Amino acid sequence: KKGSCVATDGPIVEFCLEQDGRVAHLGDVLTVHGPGPVSLRATAHTTDEFGPVREVEVVSYWQGQQGREPRHTVVKAGGRAELDLDGRQGYCRLQAQSLGPDGQGFCCFTNPIWLRVADGQARRIQVSFD
Repeated sequence: KKGSCVATDGPIVEFCLEQDGRVAHLGDVLTVHGPGPVSLRATAHTTDEFGPVREVEVVSYWQGQQGREPRHTVVKAGGRAELDLDGRQGYCRLQAQSLGPDGQGFCCFTNPIWLRVADGQARRIQVSFD
């Protein structure tokens, strides 16, 4: 009912968005205001059967961004990236794939976390995948 779910046939990826001690999880809305940075922290959980998750793809869309299609930003395991937070509201969601020991592919898709920018200031989201 809240939108806090993932669809997977293997590994599970989860993430949260944070700013100044406020944390939003799947299905939540993070209202962004003040000078503090916005961060997205992604984590993957898997087993030997499903193989390692070597990267996640952050799918984002911001009201007012150029183009109508969501943006896709790939972040390697242990890596970092930055996303421009264009517009006043939008969302981020994740998707990931893994390969099992026999080469079989598995994938996971999350529901979004919504963002609203209360003060209209342009920002960047600091993304990490550990």
